[in-house]
Amino acid sequence: MQGGILQVWEDTYREIWDQLAEHGNAPTDLYIELYRELVPRLAARPNENELATLTSEPVLAEEAFRAVSPLDFTSESQLIGFLETAADVLDDFSCKGLTDLYFRLLGSFVEKYSLRYDLRRPCSLSPTLSGIFSSLMSHISAVAEEDEHVGSLLREFEDSIRDLRSGRSGFRIKTVIQKQCNLLEAIGAAHPNTSASGLGAIANELDTWPHAALRDALKNVYKFSCDYPGIRHAGQPANILGEVATRDLIGVGIVLIGFAPYLIDSLDGEAIFLGDL
Repeated sequence: MQGGILQVWEDTYREIWDQLAEHGNAPTDLYIELYRELVPRLAARPNENELATLTSEPVLAEEAFRAVSPLDFTSESQLIGFLETAADVLDDFSCKGLTDLYFRLLGSFVEKYSLRYDLRRPCSLSPTLSGIFSSLMSHISAVAEEDEHVGSLLREFEDSIRDLRSGRSGFRIKTVIQKQCNLLEAIGAAHPNTSASGLGAIANELDTWPHAALRDALKNVYKFSCDYPGIRHAGQPANILGEVATRDLIGVGIVLIGFAPYLIDSLDGEAIFLGDL
């Protein structure tokens, strides 16, 4: 899955907060302090009088805490910020074993739902590389929803991957690479700073590269897709070093998607890293 916690926030009540509240050393004002910590992360916050009322009694605070939905948070990173600082709230209670229980429950939650984070002590949730990759794919899907042409090519690319279930033949692997190159060409061609259509020419026109070697890397991968027989063109049989196989499907596929951030005009690298899509 490698998704965000916002998607499964409501499951945290059962998996984390209920179990903390049932701990023998849990203080009666647990939800009062957790809700106070949570409020600054919300898009619509209670005013001072409302907050004073909601935190005047444990029952009211718990009800308010449980009423928070994923849509109430300003962003995924704000939710992560709350989950990290919740450990400090629990530390302040000085209740034996409570903070350690929270860390174990949060770690089990991240693992159970295959979330995009790595939990480290004292309580830090860092995006994993696979999680960042998942966010990038989500952003590409969002771009495809806004551009009918890109959307059509993304569906063709996804269909070519599904076809691999019937067998990873050289023909099917070549088709996947071809469809992925087509998708990246369409994404790059939509960039306002280029009028080119071929992926190599698009790479030359864009100024998003930190170094020419990186730009040339994309051009060389694209050259492979054009030069290897049967991917994009008839190619040059004399240049074949070996038959394409599953490792090429994985290697070339990951490399090509890795170039997408340089081709997408609307891409926000910080948002993808943090999962704020």
